[in-house]
Amino acid sequence: MIILLSPAKTLDYKTKSPLNEDSLPIFHKQAEIIASEMKKFSAKQISELMEVSMDLAQLNFERFQNWNKDKTITPLKQAIYAYKGDVYLGLNAYLWEKDKIDFAQQNLRILSGLYGYLKPLDLIKPYRLEMGTKVKIKTQPDLYHFWRNRITKAVIEEINLNESNLVINLASMEYSSVLDYKKMNSKVISPQFLDFKNGSFKMISFFAKKARGMMASYLCEYKITNAEDIIGFNQDGYIYNPQLSLEDKPVFTRTQ
Repeated sequence: MIILLSPAKTLDYKTKSPLNEDSLPIFHKQAEIIASEMKKFSAKQISELMEVSMDLAQLNFERFQNWNKDKTITPLKQAIYAYKGDVYLGLNAYLWEKDKIDFAQQNLRILSGLYGYLKPLDLIKPYRLEMGTKVKIKTQPDLYHFWRNRITKAVIEEINLNESNLVINLASMEYSSVLDYKKMNSKVISPQFLDFKNGSFKMISFFAKKARGMMASYLCEYKITNAEDIIGFNQDGYIYNPQLSLEDKPVFTRTQ
């Protein structure tokens, strides 16, 4: 089974990692190619390209300029601890036991605009580059074209080595759409999380992102590899809602 997550824009390189164990991203050479391309952009160009403030653009300009310098200037940290967005708030990986981390290292993957396809303990440098950024990389017009075949092939190879052909898609549309599902002989399940507001169930971004992290944590905690067992998720007030669910899109709702 493969569990897919999005990365986060917010990073944390100050908090000490609870583990010394780490791994190397399988697409680290491709990440270097992308970083080299990004190094050509000025801070103003980055601001326009990424649609971010000049302060954020300057930060990312400096990150790419310092990309190949030593780790005192460009630090490294395991991906699951480096990311600090809403998803990772729900994931709460700093409190995980070693056997849970081991399961995640085998089954949890993070999609990234810069690194492509990450294991939880893969070492990454500070960066910001969303998958939807319209930047040309060599002959490819954007990051989707650069990554689609590479990431799809990586998922297929891992699924073929696995006992389960199940893919649990907890990534956002921006990231999950990088995959070529027609090439994947996999059962893809995309859980949805809705909150009751103003008389109906709605997807509220912050809560849905946090719930995706909680779901990933739940799957790793109980080492779930069967689609039928996903519906047992019942954390933070969410419960499976069969009336709103489809086979490939189980819906979890919360009324509180």
